[in-house]
Amino acid sequence: MACLAASRRNWPSIRSTSRQMLSSRKFSASSRSQGALTEFAIAGPNAIIDGLHSTGLPYYAVLPLTAVLVRSTLVYYLATKPARTQAQLVTHQTPLVQARTRMLMTSTAELVRQNNHLAKLARSKRRDVEQSTRWHQYASKFRLTYLSKWRYGRVFGTNVPYGLLNFGFLILFAESIRMKCGRSEGLLSMVLTPFEKIGRLISAHFQPSTKPGTGAQVQDPAELLAARLQAAWDEKMAQAKDGELVDLTGAPISPEEAFSALDPHMLEPLSRIDTASPYFDAALQSEGLSWCTNLTATDPTWMLPVMASTVLISSVLYRPSGYKTPKKPIPLNMKDHDTEDKPSEPKSILLKLAEKRKDYTENLSGTQKISLAGAYLFSIATFNLPAAVLLYLIPSVAIGWLQNRPLRFRAKQEWSD
Repeated sequence: MACLAASRRNWPSIRSTSRQMLSSRKFSASSRSQGALTEFAIAGPNAIIDGLHSTGLPYYAVLPLTAVLVRSTLVYYLATKPARTQAQLVTHQTPLVQARTRMLMTSTAELVRQNNHLAKLARSKRRDVEQSTRWHQYASKFRLTYLSKWRYGRVFGTNVPYGLLNFGFLILFAESIRMKCGRSEGLLSMVLTPFEKIGRLISAHFQPSTKPGTGAQVQDPAELLAARLQAAWDEKMAQAKDGELVDLTGAPISPEEAFSALDPHMLEPLSRIDTASPYFDAALQSEGLSWCTNLTATDPTWMLPVMASTVLISSVLYRPSGYKTPKKPIPLNMKDHDTEDKPSEPKSILLKLAEKRKDYTENLSGTQKISLAGAYLFSIATFNLPAAVLLYLIPSVAIGWLQNRPLRFRAKQEWSD
């Protein structure tokens, strides 16, 4: 028991001992370097986060504060405000787009295209002619609507993808925090990797070829150190195979005693955390919240993932919707008895709930439905993200959602003037 208590007081020693028994480690002279494009992209976010952390604030306060400052200043004036003004212009263009689409659907060229499609179906002798015709009409309407939107967007300047710019800032800061946590792969790295490979191929094509053996080969001191560490590791592994495990006092212990002191949550899989990375910040492992001290690991209580999922889904459901087609007015020649209220039959509870859900889903636009599906999928991924990334993601999305209503009222006032 004394050996077990001593082992509990020193987690790194027990961790290294357990890793010796499980697998062998291949030492490297240097940590895995990130691509040049990735390093250039995260230089700004790293400078902002490090600047706030240098004031003495812990990381559990630095990350939300960074999200508030970036969302309220940089992202607001570069992406959020222009995107909201563009959304107001698109709302006023929607009646024009719908009118032009109806005009193009009844044009001579479109009617000829539909007749050619019907003739092609008649020659193929297909049985699902009606269904194929319906899908062809849907595709034609979608194509003509997109062309109409693109034409009016070129005139009024509403084709600028401010939404992608807004999403880009979120990815840059999330990638910067992820690299500080020591994680190996991220979305930005995966996106920029093909471009970096193309750049290396181009540079290798124009680089002069060198023959082996020409020039003196100087061995790197770091490689010598790596070889010495590998030799020491092999010696320790040979001792571990013989069962010669000792504690801090030098007394021999059994493998069961060594593993009994390990906390399964505190031991984050070491293959996912690169402590030798130049961007890794060890302060993230101790400057966390009361229920999640290690911000490089996932939240054990699932509080942060649940909060992130709630904010993501709410930002889609309660997003200000765009233009809605007005309801048809009541004809003037309708008789009075047709407008009188008629007694309706009592409906069941399930039928009322179904009608309420149908009315709610009909108010969602197509963009909101696609965004809602993406929010549900990303909510599942939040349970595997480091807590540090979620501490930035939650306030960033919440502030962007709260900025919609003031911008909407301001845009209405500008249009009324």
